[in-house]
Amino acid sequence: MRQTYLASEERRIAYFTCLGWLRNFDLFLANSKYTSARLGALLDIHEHRRMVTGVAVRDSLAPTQSSPSAPAAPVILVVGGGDPRKNPEVALVAHGRSSRLAAAGISLLVSGGYPESMQRDLRQLHVRAGGNSELLQFLPKVPDEELRSCYADALCTVAPSRIEGFSIPIVEASANGCPVLAANCAAQAELLAAPEDLFDPDDAETLRERLEQIALNPSARETARAASRHMAALHLKGGWKAVLAGHARADPRAGSGRSTRQASAPRFSVADAARSLGGGRLFLRHPRTTGGASRS
Repeated sequence: MRQTYLASEERRIAYFTCLGWLRNFDLFLANSKYTSARLGALLDIHEHRRMVTGVAVRDSLAPTQSSPSAPAAPVILVVGGGDPRKNPEVALVAHGRSSRLAAAGISLLVSGGYPESMQRDLRQLHVRAGGNSELLQFLPKVPDEELRSCYADALCTVAPSRIEGFSIPIVEASANGCPVLAANCAAQAELLAAPEDLFDPDDAETLRERLEQIALNPSARETARAASRHMAALHLKGGWKAVLAGHARADPRAGSGRSTRQASAPRFSVADAARSLGGGRLFLRHPRTTGGASRS
């Protein structure tokens, strides 16, 4: 698999340097159990120094008290983005293969502000899967108020990402009464209690079947919506201040704003870390010095 995120030596060095300095903190507030576990695995941080906060839905995306307006046309919302891990392709193939969704005139709306060149490629994929090009739309970057309306109006929101640290769109959609289907990466699986609301990120056929169930069957849609209501409520109680205040009460260090010990240099050599990734001639400024360069 092609390396995307740490493709250059410079990026790998920066990454390992950051890992080294992270060890200097006393308390880690992770946004999910998955993120907390990764901190433990990568940095050998004991669980008593890790706390899971979750993420609060910001006020501008919280549901309003006004009566929802009827959407102009039935639509399924896909959470996208320019990063390859967002994986909108599986949703486009699933929708394109569904003659039932097409017959019902149900469109696919892909968020993420994709540029025209990427839209073109995704449109071609949708057509190759059998889709009607008139039933595929792309959402530009929009203000929160419009995004909230998209969540509220959609028959379903699909979060197909291969990996996330949390998955804010899941709680945003759920908070606005929209059923959610999500790829089964660890962080997203934490947020959806019903196994049938999760799918393999490469399994377009299972996703197609589940989309048809939710979009075409009001009873199934209400069941999926109800499954996420409790989770959504947990992320609407008081917003960010409540999240932070709760953890400050649980551990005073969370709100002290200072560490209980002095910062020290990374516990491993940046040069040694670089060698483990294939070596090469490196010119580094060591974090402990104010001048000069280290060479390896």
